[in-house]
Amino acid sequence: HGEIACNIIQVEKADYDLLMGVTTADEFELAHNLNGQIDSGDRVFIAISFIGPEKLLVEPEFLTGKILREQQGREIVHAGPEILGVFNSCDHALQCARNLQSGIEEFLKEQQLTEQIEYRIAIAAGEPVTEGSGLFTDTLKLVSRLNSLAGKNQLIISSLVKDLYQDSTGVDDFDGLFKVLTSTDENLLTRLMEVAESRPYDTPLDISKLSKEFEMSSLQFFKRINHLTGRTPNDLINELRLTHAEKLMRLKKESL
Repeated sequence: HGEIACNIIQVEKADYDLLMGVTTADEFELAHNLNGQIDSGDRVFIAISFIGPEKLLVEPEFLTGKILREQQGREIVHAGPEILGVFNSCDHALQCARNLQSGIEEFLKEQQLTEQIEYRIAIAAGEPVTEGSGLFTDTLKLVSRLNSLAGKNQLIISSLVKDLYQDSTGVDDFDGLFKVLTSTDENLLTRLMEVAESRPYDTPLDISKLSKEFEMSSLQFFKRINHLTGRTPNDLINELRLTHAEKLMRLKKESL
């Protein structure tokens, strides 16, 4: 893709084709997208999750797959109530998120399920190979984490998605639909998730001590987390721990 390699990894061709999608090469062996533009190698990932009775989630999940394909997205994972998709174009990913929100909201109202089902949508972008050991490992982890951080029926996007969209369109307007993170916000929330996931679940976290790790006062820490997520630090950490535990249990069940 014309970039200097920071790492070299071996991947299965099927995984490469699914994550990278269809591209063409010119006489200098540079990859181009189907629109003729040079392919930077960045890809945009979307994570959609639903919360509600399992028997009621079949139709919303089917609708999600349909809208994903309509915007030239590729479904890469459908594990339980979470669906992961990938796009070559940031524009298509954001339009997909808009269509998902309007489509899901309309469906829930028609079926009178607005009180029984909620959804969360997150979008993140990144390079194929970083210091991780797999293809898009860091970006896949980020989009899944952002999905866990999103509030009820919220759309949240990473700082890089915002930058890519502005570079390609010159537009700095997200219709008020998206919670747009800055790189500082993203780093703060990512660190907090790492703390929540790495420490024993039966060990309560001392917020005053935790805030010092983030070089903030307890009040600053509380206000910042509440502003970004709509939840108190304690509520957020407990929810993140529960979500992480549920994912681990699901993966263990699927591997049996």
